[in-house]
Amino acid sequence: MILDDSFWEEEAEAPLMNRNAGCLTKESASKLTERASMWADLIKKPKEVPVSFSFKENCGDEAAERIFKEDAIRTFKSEKRRSEMRAVLRALWGEIGDYHQGQGYVVSFLLLFLPKEEVAEICMNLYRQDRYMPRYWHAAPADFVRDARVFRKLMKKLHPEVETHVSSKVVPEAYASKWFVGLCVHVLPFAFLLDFLELFFQEGYPALFRFALALVEVLKCDILSASDVSKVLQALRLDAAVYPDPPSTKASSKKEEEGRGVEFPFRDIVERARSNEGVLKDVDLGSLRAEAVEEMAEEARKREERMKAMEDDDDDEIVFSDEEEN
Repeated sequence: MILDDSFWEEEAEAPLMNRNAGCLTKESASKLTERASMWADLIKKPKEVPVSFSFKENCGDEAAERIFKEDAIRTFKSEKRRSEMRAVLRALWGEIGDYHQGQGYVVSFLLLFLPKEEVAEICMNLYRQDRYMPRYWHAAPADFVRDARVFRKLMKKLHPEVETHVSSKVVPEAYASKWFVGLCVHVLPFAFLLDFLELFFQEGYPALFRFALALVEVLKCDILSASDVSKVLQALRLDAAVYPDPPSTKASSKKEEEGRGVEFPFRDIVERARSNEGVLKDVDLGSLRAEAVEEMAEEARKREERMKAMEDDDDDEIVFSDEEEN
């Protein structure tokens, strides 16, 4: 998209570009598109035959079509780009049969650099493989909820004070979806988002946990001082109202950002996520995932028991008309 001159006339102020911060420009478009052309090679692919996508005019599901249309409107200004986004979402629907808004975030960002065929293939590889984000892109993604709870366990082990404070106000799936499902689109300024995505493509889901832990480490004081749910979420989501983009991420360097405290924490977070491989050295993520699955199953069982008890209570209170007459 960004190689098309009309993009800059029609989409420079599109919602998707809110955290561009000078990274993507007409002048940098060629270089960044060339960089993005390597992403498919970074992603470890399964041995099975790649899926052949069908780009149809309609996915066959009225509710899904309505959501695709609304999300495209929220993302791009021109019908040309909205149509391209919907085309990829339909193609993925044909394979996944479900949708999460985070999928739309990822698709739209990748479309800035790559043709729709490559975007669909990359997204399907991310979705299908346990190494990346398996089954995250569902309306009710149990695998994501599991991993959000794994992150809470990691936070409890490594940053117990922060975990206690955050867990008293909000469940992990309420904030982790921006990182795990939406891959930090609308969270990180584009210059740092590019680095984060390449780290994730190379290393898979451990990079997600390292990023989340790095964010907590860098913003620990901000999170602990947050007095209510909204302020906690602002910190965890790197809300632009609290953490504005650097004046120009295209030109900024770590040296230029020194002395600014946590005003612009993005580079520090991404660099820690990349360099601190040892943070998960003694962690068995597989075991933590299994624990989270067991906890979710137990919670589901208890919910069913409560529902059954409520239904039984309702049945006991029924008064039939013939009983009223006696």
